[in-house]
Amino acid sequence: MGHLSLRAAVMGAVCLCAFARIASANTVLTSGTTLTVYGGIGTNPPTPPTSSVRNPTALPYSDSQTTAGVDYHSTDVYTFTDNQFLTTFDEARGGPSYSLAETIGQVFFKVTVDTAYSLSGNYSVHDNDVSIPGHVFYNTYLVDITKNSWYFFQSFDESMHTANATFQLGDSAGDSTNIFYGSLSGTLYANDTYELYHQYFTQASASPNDGGATATGFLKLNIGIQPIGAPPAPTPTPLYGASALLAGLGLFKFLRSRKSSLV
Repeated sequence: MGHLSLRAAVMGAVCLCAFARIASANTVLTSGTTLTVYGGIGTNPPTPPTSSVRNPTALPYSDSQTTAGVDYHSTDVYTFTDNQFLTTFDEARGGPSYSLAETIGQVFFKVTVDTAYSLSGNYSVHDNDVSIPGHVFYNTYLVDITKNSWYFFQSFDESMHTANATFQLGDSAGDSTNIFYGSLSGTLYANDTYELYHQYFTQASASPNDGGATATGFLKLNIGIQPIGAPPAPTPTPLYGASALLAGLGLFKFLRSRKSSLV
């Protein structure tokens, strides 16, 4: 019996070495969650950009939405559970000037106990004419609203001149803008309200016709389990104390409004 008990203890230790669960989190969506896809063709800005909107209020949540036109579509698929928020993206746009396919998500949520998180994702664009690359925008952040919009994580890349741009969450691959802060894993604090935000788009340049583009990708937030040895939660940074991060909360709204000035 002693050997069996020792073996059981060793096996238990081996199982625990790969992953650590801080606690079993009860994840709750809070008010304000908005999931939107956009598309438009041939005007500056696309007028009117067609759109589709979802406002989930409870977990689990499983749904998809699409906006589509003559030469564009933007489709998101959502699978949200207590332990994971997963969104996948499938987009296409035409080539006329300023044609657009875009996804925006604002997910507001809480956890009831301190718990681990980890983030992953990518966004990959295929330009039909690599000699005329379009405008690609990739911005993701996780922010603690309760603590006066303190950032836990931000990954923001933007390219204006790179064909077939591909971005991984946490990299610095933009030819125009690169901002990275925080960690892809850490700890969420009980009863604080968080916002997981993304805005990704491909948009035609001002040239007469760039041939169009397609884009695919995903964004995943795991809640409750992270590998042992993963970086500790970063010290949240107040918005007023990190000037580079102003791009994350304010610039994306400005950029969305300034698409008409894209050249």
